[in-house]
Amino acid sequence: MTIDRIAFFTYSQGVSALEQYRIYSPLKQAGIDIVPGIRDGKLLLESINEAPLILFQRDFSRSFSDYLQVLEHAHFMGKPVVLDLDDHLLALPQYHPDRISGYYADGLAAFLHALINVDAITVTTHILREALLPYNPHIYVLPNYLDNELWHFRKSKLTTNQFPVRILFVGTPTHKPDLELIAKPLAQISQKYGGGVSFCFYGAEPPEILSNHPNVTYIPLRTYDFQKFISDSLQLEADIAIAPLENNLFNCCKSSIKYFEYTALGIPGVFSALPPYAEVVHDGENGFLAATPEEWERKLELLIESPELRLQFAQEAQQRVQQNWLIQYHANEWQEVYNQIITLGVQQAQVEPNINSAITALAGQLEEYHSLVNLEMLNLKDEQIQKLSVENEALNQKLTESLKNINLRDEQIQKLFVENKGLQLEIVDYTSSTSWKITRPLRHLSRLVRRK
Repeated sequence: MTIDRIAFFTYSQGVSALEQYRIYSPLKQAGIDIVPGIRDGKLLLESINEAPLILFQRDFSRSFSDYLQVLEHAHFMGKPVVLDLDDHLLALPQYHPDRISGYYADGLAAFLHALINVDAITVTTHILREALLPYNPHIYVLPNYLDNELWHFRKSKLTTNQFPVRILFVGTPTHKPDLELIAKPLAQISQKYGGGVSFCFYGAEPPEILSNHPNVTYIPLRTYDFQKFISDSLQLEADIAIAPLENNLFNCCKSSIKYFEYTALGIPGVFSALPPYAEVVHDGENGFLAATPEEWERKLELLIESPELRLQFAQEAQQRVQQNWLIQYHANEWQEVYNQIITLGVQQAQVEPNINSAITALAGQLEEYHSLVNLEMLNLKDEQIQKLSVENEALNQKLTESLKNINLRDEQIQKLFVENKGLQLEIVDYTSSTSWKITRPLRHLSRLVRRK
């Protein structure tokens, strides 16, 4: 059957790359309408009645009580619930910025509950599917594709004798460890070519070894709104793009989005020789793959010194992406997978009931604790605001008194100025009078007598 709508639950206020690539672009092309499960921050369980399939993404289960309501209500009505994922959040590396900050930590128990209890999971890659199969046997691969209604392919040009050759990285701040991986070869490139190359880091700070170089530019990420991000990206000009990744399970589960986006911008690239890129980049044909610092340096040098090779890579990459990786030619995959999920219907979790109950209890307590911490922080902020208000009022009173004193002194000064002016005028009148002039010799004689 043709699915014409799904209910989608998200608390996201805007449309980030995650929602655009995984939900809005493919469902639009597949002819599937989206029934919002949340509007103005309010949970709308009635939306479940309007669709044959319920969908949410990785962050929604963090609101554990809301997620449980959706899961239970959908299952009561016999409707399958799908979790869509593009990252292996349980495999965050120890030094990943999101792990250091604890960004996902308070929601991981709820996330684990969702992995186990949803009826199906859709993921971006086969490696991510294999990594998650121990938690749920019903996992389907729906790759990321580029939407050419949003990305308009920029034509590449042959640029000879144009310096500096511009090397670009685009990514979020979480890629800092990946950039440090190639810090040394980038520094050696900078040292070798001097002003003949420049570097632009958009969204992530440059490696520390490059941070003070005059030929390095850092542009902070301005927005997570995907369409605004595309607009910003189209303003970037570069000759070579780079996409380094550390070799770990988390990164190996990622998709090839960065290759697609660089290709749309008409920029040839060097990519880490890991699954996200090894599946789409044929080394030496539509880009370079690099596995060691020496390969990164050598392959960047090849592109720096050959404008013809840069043009060849960019053109070949665009041709392959346009032929194989546009959502407009693959949207039927969403219809097919969703039909399979609906046919299978509601599934039982593949873990012992007591373990599942324990995970439910753990996730519920963590949500309660997180809510309590947030409440305490709000109370603390209220106390601080109240304290600052009192201090501010006291300062205002002191300022008012000081202003009064200043005004009083100004009045006194003005009064003295007027009096002084009057005295000066009296003196002038007095000294210019006839009697003053007549008696002047007598006053002089009187002073001489007193001296004797």
